[in-house]
Amino acid sequence: MKSIWFLFVISSFILILFSCKKEYSNETPYQKATGSLYDSTGNCIYDRVLGTFYGGVTPDANTNYIELKVNVTAIGAYAISTDVQNGLQFSSSGKFTKTGINTIRLTPVGKPIHNTTTTFTAGFDSSFCAITIDLKDTVTIKPVTAFGWQFSTADETFRGTLDTAYFGDSALWQANGKLLNVTGFTSNRRDTALVIWMYLNYGYIIPGTFMTYVEPPANNAAYFYFFKDVSNFIGTPIFESSASMGTNIGTNMTITLAPYDSNRNIVSGTFSGTVEIFQDGRDTGKTVDITNGSFAVPFRQ
Repeated sequence: MKSIWFLFVISSFILILFSCKKEYSNETPYQKATGSLYDSTGNCIYDRVLGTFYGGVTPDANTNYIELKVNVTAIGAYAISTDVQNGLQFSSSGKFTKTGINTIRLTPVGKPIHNTTTTFTAGFDSSFCAITIDLKDTVTIKPVTAFGWQFSTADETFRGTLDTAYFGDSALWQANGKLLNVTGFTSNRRDTALVIWMYLNYGYIIPGTFMTYVEPPANNAAYFYFFKDVSNFIGTPIFESSASMGTNIGTNMTITLAPYDSNRNIVSGTFSGTVEIFQDGRDTGKTVDITNGSFAVPFRQ
Protein backbone atom coordinates (compact mmCIF):
# COMPACT_ATOMS: atom_id res chain seq x y z
CA MET A 1 0.00 0.00 0.00
CA LYS A 2 2.88 2.34 0.84
CA SER A 3 4.57 1.60 -2.48
CA ILE A 4 1.37 2.39 -4.39
CA TRP A 5 1.03 5.70 -2.50
CA PHE A 6 4.69 6.49 -3.24
CA LEU A 7 4.22 5.87 -6.99
CA PHE A 8 1.14 8.13 -6.98
CA VAL A 9 3.05 10.98 -5.34
CA ILE A 10 6.00 10.63 -7.74
CA SER A 11 3.69 10.54 -10.78
CA SER A 12 1.82 13.65 -9.61
CA PHE A 13 5.09 15.52 -9.07
CA ILE A 14 6.34 14.64 -12.58
CA LEU A 15 3.02 15.73 -14.09
CA ILE A 16 3.14 19.09 -12.28
CA LEU A 17 6.76 19.55 -13.30
CA PHE A 18 6.03 19.09 -17.00
CA SER A 19 2.84 21.17 -16.90
CA CYS A 20 4.77 24.10 -15.41
CA LYS A 21 7.60 23.90 -17.91
CA LYS A 22 7.98 27.20 -19.79
CA GLU A 23 7.21 27.07 -23.49
CA TYR A 24 9.61 28.69 -25.89
CA SER A 25 8.57 29.81 -29.36
CA ASN A 26 10.72 29.25 -32.38
CA GLU A 27 9.36 32.49 -33.85
CA THR A 28 11.55 35.59 -33.78
CA PRO A 29 10.25 39.15 -33.94
CA TYR A 30 10.49 40.87 -37.32
CA GLN A 31 13.75 42.78 -37.40
CA LYS A 32 13.88 46.54 -37.75
CA ALA A 33 14.78 47.88 -41.17
CA THR A 34 17.84 50.05 -41.62
CA GLY A 35 18.83 52.45 -44.34
CA SER A 36 18.84 56.11 -45.25
CA LEU A 37 16.87 58.90 -46.92
CA TYR A 38 20.06 60.01 -48.71
CA ASP A 39 21.55 59.03 -52.05
CA SER A 40 25.20 58.12 -52.55
CA THR A 41 26.17 61.81 -52.60
CA GLY A 42 24.42 62.56 -49.31
CA ASN A 43 21.45 64.38 -50.82
CA CYS A 44 17.82 63.67 -49.93
CA ILE A 45 16.09 61.41 -52.46
CA TYR A 46 12.41 61.94 -51.56
CA ASP A 47 10.30 61.92 -54.69
CA ARG A 48 7.34 64.32 -54.73
CA VAL A 49 4.34 65.87 -53.01
CA LEU A 50 1.02 64.93 -54.61
CA GLY A 51 -2.30 66.75 -54.38
CA THR A 52 -3.30 70.28 -53.40
CA PHE A 53 -3.33 71.25 -49.72
CA TYR A 54 -5.50 74.02 -48.27
CA GLY A 55 -5.37 75.81 -44.93
CA GLY A 56 -8.39 74.88 -42.81
CA VAL A 57 -9.30 71.84 -44.97
CA THR A 58 -8.62 68.23 -43.92
CA PRO A 59 -6.65 66.68 -46.79
CA ASP A 60 -7.88 63.50 -48.48
CA ALA A 61 -5.26 60.80 -47.82
CA ASN A 62 -6.15 59.07 -51.11
CA THR A 63 -5.09 62.04 -53.23
CA ASN A 64 -2.90 64.19 -50.98
CA TYR A 65 0.31 62.56 -49.77
CA ILE A 66 4.11 62.47 -50.00
CA GLU A 67 5.95 59.84 -52.00
CA LEU A 68 9.20 59.19 -50.15
CA LYS A 69 12.16 57.23 -51.48
CA VAL A 70 14.14 55.21 -48.95
CA ASN A 71 17.51 53.55 -49.55
CA VAL A 72 17.07 50.30 -47.61
CA THR A 73 20.23 48.47 -46.50
CA ALA A 74 18.54 45.80 -44.33
CA ILE A 75 14.94 44.62 -44.73
CA GLY A 76 12.49 44.69 -41.85
CA ALA A 77 9.75 46.73 -40.21
CA TYR A 78 9.69 50.52 -40.48
CA ALA A 79 7.73 53.46 -39.08
CA ILE A 80 8.50 56.79 -40.72
CA SER A 81 6.82 60.09 -39.94
CA THR A 82 7.36 63.82 -40.16
CA ASP A 83 7.18 66.28 -37.32
CA VAL A 84 3.91 68.12 -36.69
CA GLN A 85 3.82 71.52 -38.37
CA ASN A 86 0.87 73.86 -38.84
CA GLY A 87 -1.51 71.22 -37.44
CA LEU A 88 -0.43 68.59 -39.98
CA GLN A 89 1.77 65.49 -39.96
CA PHE A 90 2.62 62.71 -42.45
CA SER A 91 3.36 59.09 -41.56
CA SER A 92 3.72 55.53 -42.89
CA SER A 93 4.52 52.11 -41.42
CA GLY A 94 5.02 48.62 -42.81
CA LYS A 95 7.81 46.25 -43.86
CA PHE A 96 10.57 46.59 -46.40
CA THR A 97 11.02 43.25 -48.16
CA LYS A 98 13.86 44.23 -50.48
CA THR A 99 17.02 46.28 -50.20
CA GLY A 100 17.83 49.24 -52.42
CA ILE A 101 15.51 52.12 -53.29
CA ASN A 102 11.95 51.64 -52.00
CA THR A 103 9.13 54.17 -52.49
CA ILE A 104 6.55 54.58 -49.73
CA ARG A 105 3.53 56.83 -49.27
CA LEU A 106 3.37 59.19 -46.28
CA THR A 107 -0.29 60.05 -45.70
CA PRO A 108 -1.53 63.15 -43.87
CA VAL A 109 -2.85 63.23 -40.32
CA GLY A 110 -4.63 66.30 -38.98
CA LYS A 111 -5.88 69.54 -40.56
CA PRO A 112 -3.60 72.42 -41.54
CA ILE A 113 -4.38 75.63 -39.70
CA HIS A 114 -2.94 78.35 -41.93
CA ASN A 115 -2.57 78.77 -45.69
CA THR A 116 1.20 79.26 -45.78
CA THR A 117 4.29 77.48 -47.03
CA THR A 118 5.11 74.82 -44.43
CA THR A 119 8.27 72.73 -44.07
CA PHE A 120 8.16 69.23 -42.54
CA THR A 121 11.10 67.04 -41.48
CA ALA A 122 10.98 63.29 -42.16
CA GLY A 123 13.40 60.94 -40.41
CA PHE A 124 14.59 57.36 -40.87
CA ASP A 125 17.48 55.55 -39.16
CA SER A 126 19.43 58.74 -38.26
CA SER A 127 18.82 60.42 -41.66
CA PHE A 128 16.57 63.48 -41.97
CA CYS A 129 15.11 65.38 -44.93
CA ALA A 130 13.05 68.57 -45.22
CA ILE A 131 9.85 68.53 -47.30
CA THR A 132 8.12 71.81 -48.16
CA ILE A 133 4.40 72.06 -49.03
CA ASP A 134 2.55 75.15 -50.24
CA LEU A 135 -0.74 75.28 -48.31
CA LYS A 136 -3.17 77.33 -50.37
CA ASP A 137 -6.01 79.59 -49.33
CA THR A 138 -9.49 78.11 -49.55
CA VAL A 139 -11.56 79.43 -52.44
CA THR A 140 -13.82 82.37 -51.71
CA ILE A 141 -16.81 82.26 -54.00
CA LYS A 142 -18.06 85.60 -55.27
CA PRO A 143 -21.80 86.06 -54.73
CA VAL A 144 -23.91 84.90 -57.67
CA THR A 145 -27.58 84.31 -58.22
CA ALA A 146 -28.58 81.32 -56.09
CA PHE A 147 -27.09 78.35 -57.87
CA GLY A 148 -25.91 80.39 -60.82
CA TRP A 149 -22.86 81.64 -62.70
CA GLN A 150 -21.32 84.88 -63.90
CA PHE A 151 -18.26 86.26 -65.69
CA SER A 152 -17.16 89.53 -67.28
CA THR A 153 -15.26 90.76 -70.32
CA ALA A 154 -14.08 94.33 -70.81
CA ASP A 155 -17.40 95.14 -72.54
CA GLU A 156 -20.06 93.08 -70.82
CA THR A 157 -21.03 90.95 -67.83
CA PHE A 158 -22.80 87.64 -68.41
CA ARG A 159 -24.75 85.74 -65.77
CA GLY A 160 -27.33 83.03 -65.57
CA THR A 161 -28.77 80.06 -63.78
CA LEU A 162 -27.12 76.69 -63.44
CA ASP A 163 -29.47 73.96 -64.52
CA THR A 164 -27.36 70.97 -63.79
CA ALA A 165 -24.04 69.47 -62.78
CA TYR A 166 -23.34 65.80 -63.32
CA PHE A 167 -20.63 63.21 -63.75
CA GLY A 168 -20.08 62.22 -67.36
CA ASP A 169 -18.46 59.05 -68.60
CA SER A 170 -14.73 59.46 -69.11
CA ALA A 171 -13.65 55.82 -69.35
CA LEU A 172 -12.05 56.79 -72.66
CA TRP A 173 -9.17 58.29 -70.66
CA GLN A 174 -9.09 56.29 -67.43
CA ALA A 175 -11.37 53.65 -65.96
CA ASN A 176 -11.99 55.37 -62.62
CA GLY A 177 -12.03 58.95 -63.89
CA LYS A 178 -15.09 61.21 -64.06
CA LEU A 179 -15.91 64.29 -66.11
CA LEU A 180 -17.65 66.91 -63.97
CA ASN A 181 -20.00 68.80 -66.27
CA VAL A 182 -21.40 72.18 -65.12
CA THR A 183 -24.02 73.57 -67.52
CA GLY A 184 -26.38 76.57 -67.38
CA PHE A 185 -28.28 79.11 -69.50
CA THR A 186 -28.25 82.89 -69.33
CA SER A 187 -30.92 84.42 -67.14
CA ASN A 188 -34.35 85.13 -68.62
CA ARG A 189 -33.46 84.86 -72.34
CA ARG A 190 -31.88 81.40 -72.13
CA ASP A 191 -30.40 82.02 -75.57
CA THR A 192 -26.80 81.36 -74.52
CA ALA A 193 -25.28 78.65 -72.37
CA LEU A 194 -22.15 78.17 -70.28
CA VAL A 195 -20.51 74.74 -70.25
CA ILE A 196 -17.50 73.87 -68.07
CA TRP A 197 -15.95 70.41 -67.98
CA MET A 198 -13.37 69.34 -65.39
CA TYR A 199 -11.62 65.98 -65.54
CA LEU A 200 -11.40 64.23 -62.16
CA ASN A 201 -8.82 61.48 -62.43
CA TYR A 202 -9.84 59.96 -59.09
CA GLY A 203 -13.58 59.90 -59.81
CA TYR A 204 -14.75 62.29 -57.08
CA ILE A 205 -14.62 66.00 -56.28
CA ILE A 206 -11.55 67.36 -54.53
CA PRO A 207 -10.52 71.02 -54.37
CA GLY A 208 -7.94 72.07 -56.91
CA THR A 209 -7.04 74.04 -60.01
CA PHE A 210 -7.99 72.95 -63.53
CA MET A 211 -6.60 74.40 -66.76
CA THR A 212 -7.92 74.26 -70.31
CA TYR A 213 -4.50 73.93 -71.93
CA VAL A 214 -4.12 70.51 -70.27
CA GLU A 215 -5.65 67.43 -71.88
CA PRO A 216 -7.08 64.33 -70.15
CA PRO A 217 -6.08 62.02 -68.58
CA ALA A 218 -4.14 64.69 -66.68
CA ASN A 219 -6.04 65.22 -63.42
CA ASN A 220 -6.27 69.02 -63.86
CA ALA A 221 -7.63 69.10 -67.42
CA ALA A 222 -10.65 71.31 -68.23
CA TYR A 223 -12.77 72.66 -71.11
CA PHE A 224 -14.63 75.99 -71.30
CA TYR A 225 -17.44 76.80 -73.77
CA PHE A 226 -19.91 79.65 -74.17
CA PHE A 227 -22.58 79.09 -76.84
CA LYS A 228 -25.37 81.09 -78.49
CA ASP A 229 -28.48 79.95 -80.40
CA VAL A 230 -28.71 77.05 -78.02
CA SER A 231 -30.98 74.07 -78.55
CA ASN A 232 -30.55 71.10 -76.19
CA PHE A 233 -27.16 72.48 -75.13
CA ILE A 234 -25.89 72.46 -78.70
CA GLY A 235 -25.18 75.84 -80.26
CA THR A 236 -22.77 78.14 -82.06
CA PRO A 237 -19.63 78.92 -80.04
CA ILE A 238 -18.96 82.48 -78.90
CA PHE A 239 -16.00 81.83 -76.59
CA GLU A 240 -13.98 78.66 -76.24
CA SER A 241 -10.84 77.44 -74.55
CA SER A 242 -9.67 73.87 -74.78
CA ALA A 243 -6.40 72.02 -75.27
CA SER A 244 -7.39 71.01 -78.81
CA MET A 245 -7.13 74.62 -80.00
CA GLY A 246 -6.02 76.87 -77.15
CA THR A 247 -2.35 75.95 -77.06
CA ASN A 248 -1.82 77.34 -80.56
CA ILE A 249 -2.74 80.95 -79.70
CA GLY A 250 -2.02 81.05 -75.98
CA THR A 251 -5.54 80.76 -74.57
CA ASN A 252 -6.07 79.26 -71.17
CA MET A 253 -8.92 79.31 -68.67
CA THR A 254 -8.00 78.55 -65.04
CA ILE A 255 -10.86 77.04 -63.04
CA THR A 256 -10.48 76.70 -59.27
CA LEU A 257 -12.79 74.15 -57.68
CA ALA A 258 -13.72 74.83 -54.04
CA PRO A 259 -13.95 72.10 -51.39
CA TYR A 260 -17.19 70.18 -51.86
CA ASP A 261 -19.93 71.32 -49.45
CA SER A 262 -21.23 67.94 -48.26
CA ASN A 263 -23.66 69.54 -45.79
CA ARG A 264 -25.55 71.46 -48.47
CA ASN A 265 -24.48 69.29 -51.44
CA ILE A 266 -23.03 72.19 -53.42
CA VAL A 267 -20.14 72.31 -55.88
CA SER A 268 -18.71 75.76 -56.57
CA GLY A 269 -15.67 77.51 -57.96
CA THR A 270 -14.14 80.50 -59.71
CA PHE A 271 -12.62 80.98 -63.16
CA SER A 272 -10.68 83.51 -65.21
CA GLY A 273 -8.33 83.57 -68.18
CA THR A 274 -8.12 84.08 -71.93
CA VAL A 275 -10.50 82.50 -74.45
CA GLU A 276 -10.74 82.46 -78.22
CA ILE A 277 -13.47 84.46 -79.96
CA PHE A 278 -15.75 82.84 -82.53
CA GLN A 279 -17.95 84.67 -85.03
CA ASP A 280 -20.76 82.88 -86.85
CA GLY A 281 -19.25 79.64 -85.68
CA ARG A 282 -15.83 80.39 -87.16
CA ASP A 283 -12.59 80.78 -85.25
CA THR A 284 -11.45 84.42 -85.59
CA GLY A 285 -7.96 83.85 -84.19
CA LYS A 286 -8.62 86.65 -81.69
CA THR A 287 -8.84 86.38 -77.92
CA VAL A 288 -10.58 88.10 -75.02
CA ASP A 289 -9.88 88.12 -71.30
CA ILE A 290 -12.53 86.79 -68.91
CA THR A 291 -12.55 87.95 -65.27
CA ASN A 292 -14.63 87.57 -62.10
CA GLY A 293 -16.01 84.19 -63.14
CA SER A 294 -17.81 82.11 -60.53
CA PHE A 295 -20.38 79.33 -60.25
CA ALA A 296 -22.35 77.43 -57.62
CA VAL A 297 -24.67 74.53 -58.30
CA PRO A 298 -26.40 71.80 -56.26
CA PHE A 299 -24.72 68.45 -56.76
CA ARG A 300 -24.78 65.20 -54.81
CA GLN A 301 -21.51 63.34 -55.05
